[in-house]
Amino acid sequence: MADKRDTKRQQKRLTLRFGKERPEKFGFTEDISRNGLFIKTVSPYSPNTRVYIDIITPDKGIIRVEGTVRWIKRAPATLVHMVNKCGMGIMITQIKEGKDKYDAFFIS
Repeated sequence: MADKRDTKRQQKRLTLRFGKERPEKFGFTEDISRNGLFIKTVSPYSPNTRVYIDIITPDKGIIRVEGTVRWIKRAPATLVHMVNKCGMGIMITQIKEGKDKYDAFFIS
């Protein structure tokens, strides 16, 4: 399947919290772009679900974003470490806090 993204993603593992009403579940980013990110998790939400995300930066700051689940890939919890991608692709709809920190990930 052809990659439909119009922005390049960077491999970046960051700790985060996410949730439908507030960020309460834990996960990790696998890759990020200016417009979206992939959350590695064993409990992805259905496509088109609004999700609230707190990304923890390396300096322990928080970047707060809202997004929409675009696609998911499920795997049994016992096989997550063996599956290439297990989680959900998120399209960022709004950066609520920490836009400068988020943008800094893409400065060479």
